[in-house]
Amino acid sequence: SLGYSSGTSGTKYYKIYEPHIDDRFIYDDTFYIVEVNTTGSAAELISIKKNGTEEIALDSTLGFVNRKTVKLNVTKEVVEKLSDKTFDFSVTVTLDGAPFDVAPPGDGAGYTVDGNVISFTLMHNKAITIPYIPHGAEITVSEITTNGYIVYYTVEGVHNELQLGDSVTLVVNSSDLTVHF
Repeated sequence: SLGYSSGTSGTKYYKIYEPHIDDRFIYDDTFYIVEVNTTGSAAELISIKKNGTEEIALDSTLGFVNRKTVKLNVTKEVVEKLSDKTFDFSVTVTLDGAPFDVAPPGDGAGYTVDGNVISFTLMHNKAITIPYIPHGAEITVSEITTNGYIVYYTVEGVHNELQLGDSVTLVVNSSDLTVHF
């Protein structure tokens, strides 16, 4: 229903958009302005403009592309029994390869965001969770300071040694990720 009553005549404009109702998704901000001419009980489609300016064909499908977001969990554990476990390990997460131009999450509990780089520090037996990582994004996790320790990481049950200066690169799928250092 276009929301006009029989006998109403004139040009009507309708905005079609998708409201942002669930923070687990990144919503497409596209909207469409549909122009309709009404005469009595008849309506004629005059134009469709994507984002209010780009004229599109009248027989076009109006589409919206939304992306699920996931959480990135990063944990830290120092396993040597006599090791000093009181210093912070600096970790950086870089977002690249997102399926469309997506801003990374804003500063949050224990981390800061600068461009596409998310930075934080972790101590032994501590963890941090970064929400709103877009599905399909490529993330690179690097432990910047190691204080001479050998760094191992575990992702999805696979345990690997990380050489100084190396990083872990993952593509975000549809479930939350955990990287354990």
